[in-house]
Amino acid sequence: MKQKPCRNRSTAIKYLLFLIPFLCVLAGYTLKKISPDLYLKLFNHDFFDPEAPAEWAQYWLYTFAVLIQCASQRTISKNPSLRETRRANLGLTAMVFVISMEEISWGQRIFRWTTPALLQGLNRQNETTLHNISFIQDNFSHPSAYISILSLSFILVGLAGGLGWVFRGHRRMSSWKPLLPPWYLSAYFLLPGAFYASLVINTRAPRIIGTKQNSCGYKNAA
Repeated sequence: MKQKPCRNRSTAIKYLLFLIPFLCVLAGYTLKKISPDLYLKLFNHDFFDPEAPAEWAQYWLYTFAVLIQCASQRTISKNPSLRETRRANLGLTAMVFVISMEEISWGQRIFRWTTPALLQGLNRQNETTLHNISFIQDNFSHPSAYISILSLSFILVGLAGGLGWVFRGHRRMSSWKPLLPPWYLSAYFLLPGAFYASLVINTRAPRIIGTKQNSCGYKNAA
């Protein structure tokens, strides 16, 4: 009986974590309606704009995730039976690190170097990034839909992360269980995936987060 309050508190925290992404989307949509200027200042910005909290928040969150992954890697390494989990976790850590560095253009936002000549002709935003390279970002489908390698990647990651909790109980997935988000974290993956899916289905779908205009005339959240 003494453990019941702790259990109830844990359940409440899980539901709160599940609701946070929806509350953020609602807050962003409300802000856009009430104060469009403030919304644009927060989410739409010049490349070297020092007042770009949304972009920098993404970087720090990804960096924090890398630190957590490194700590978990150290714990997993102590258990010889989790060899496959250790490899998968190491791959995930490397991927999150790359994403965090992409957010600051591998240091270009801090040190403000000139974009290398090789990337100037390939990068749609004239940055030292990989995800803005033309063949990754450009639309290669019907003009009424935005289908690119980048958008499809977001959709696939959204599905994998959002539905991964369904497979957490399967015996064959035991080694991958630490990498599969539980149900209360599913919305953090499903909502971005749904946003990019809306671009694929209809480029006129409502935009409720910050966007940038690429050279093909399509807007995306990269």
